Amino acid sequence: MKFSILGFGNIGKKLILNIIKNNINVKINNIFVRFLKKKDIIFLKKKNLKLKISKNIKDNNIIELTGNHKFLNFFKKKFFISANKRLISKHFYNLSYKNHLFEASVGGGIQIINILKNLNFLNFNKIDMIINGTTNFIITKIFYGSNFDKSINFAKKKGFVEKNINFDISGKDISYKTDIILKILKIKSKIKKFNVEKLNFSFKDYLLFFKKINKIVKYISKVRLFKNLIDVNISLFLVSGILKYVNFEKNIIKIKFKKTGSMIFTGKGAGKNPTCSSVISDILNIKNNNFKKNIFFFKKYYFVNNLIKFNSIIIINLDKNIKKYYILLKKNIILFRVLNNFLYIYTKKINNIRYFFLKRIFKTIFKI
Repeated sequence: MKFSILGFGNIGKKLILNIIKNNINVKINNIFVRFLKKKDIIFLKKKNLKLKISKNIKDNNIIELTGNHKFLNFFKKKFFISANKRLISKHFYNLSYKNHLFEASVGGGIQIINILKNLNFLNFNKIDMIINGTTNFIITKIFYGSNFDKSINFAKKKGFVEKNINFDISGKDISYKTDIILKILKIKSKIKKFNVEKLNFSFKDYLLFFKKINKIVKYISKVRLFKNLIDVNISLFLVSGILKYVNFEKNIIKIKFKKTGSMIFTGKGAGKNPTCSSVISDILNIKNNNFKKNIFFFKKYYFVNNLIKFNSIIIINLDKNIKKYYILLKKNIILFRVLNNFLYIYTKKINNIRYFFLKRIFKTIFKI
């Protein structure tokens, strides 16, 4: 079987080497790139790889590894494998289960897509996910004493960062992945209805504050279902149990099904090796004619803002009128600490309605 690779970055190079190393009976026919960089030419010569380099895409079988979401016309190809979560999320309803495989789009090496296709007959009521390896890596590094810029640079060296880091820290990456998972689980998902908080690293001290009181926060996607209502919340949250041990580029997906209880899936979620393993899984499924049907029957849920409850941390400059704020928050306070001329107020559990009310008053308030 012949495939052509669209894009020749770190993942594309690693994929070719893995196919050769593991003697997978697949031929990489062409590489499609806009222009070939000098380092790419050196790589091909060093590995003694004789591959056609082309700008015109004519092949029937495509492995898309660019991250560009404007390749809808390739859906007409015989087989289309993609790691592009934005493309898959936006055009999920156009996918054919025999032609389009997208295991690498969510969860890196966990290979969660086919697992959930086998479990989507079960009803669930709760999901907690750390599914962005980049942000989890950065948060872990900051928590252990690194600064924001150094953490990003180290993540780039490791190959964990998208071309535009804002795609990760704005919550878009995790939103698209959450959307795909919900659609596989037969939920008619709408990204616009998600409550998404961008990562705000302007206050490194507040992460250190939690460290001092032996608490850990993670950038999490939470989903809660109740009857015909759904609440999706993507933000920094206080974590406990297994979630607090998921560090660096690791991902975790914890789903609570109504009849079978909780199931936990974890593994590395960022980097070329986990992504390549999922792409190779799709290639082998095509070769073995092993296809799991996509879902075309979806349950309709109404998106709300009050199912998920969470603590929050409010940071107030000590130069302000503290008494006024204390009276406003008196019923919600669990504890407060002073650190570096800022008052940190740790609140009781609130929902999004209360959160947005407080955010109008306090600009520096974080879900935890």
